[in-house]
Amino acid sequence: MYYWLYLKFYVYFKSKKGNDSTFDAACLIFLAQVVHFIFVFTLLDRVGLFDFPKISNNNLGKFAYIPLFLPWLVLVYYYYKWKVKRDQRVPPKPLQGYKLATLYAVAVIAPLYIAIKLRGDSLW
Repeated sequence: MYYWLYLKFYVYFKSKKGNDSTFDAACLIFLAQVVHFIFVFTLLDRVGLFDFPKISNNNLGKFAYIPLFLPWLVLVYYYYKWKVKRDQRVPPKPLQGYKLATLYAVAVIAPLYIAIKLRGDSLW
């Protein structure tokens, strides 16, 4: 699923910018993976199989996750850069902007919204 989503973003950004857009697409895939990771752990927390720690209200608690996320982003970037280089298939046609935004909203924003609601928090 992530590679398919990555190709959609990669081809779209490449058609708009004209240069290598590997990092731009990798950042969006990284964000999708983080949201899905949080979504799964929130579901496990709600069921009672896992105790997911809440992020503290002070800023230090939020910054504690940066050492985990930064290597993950670098790994995602190099993995998809290698995979695109290795893939010999013809890239798909680029999607229009609103279709790509809808795809990203369904794949990322909806699980994020559900995870926030399951945690008992509010958006506003």
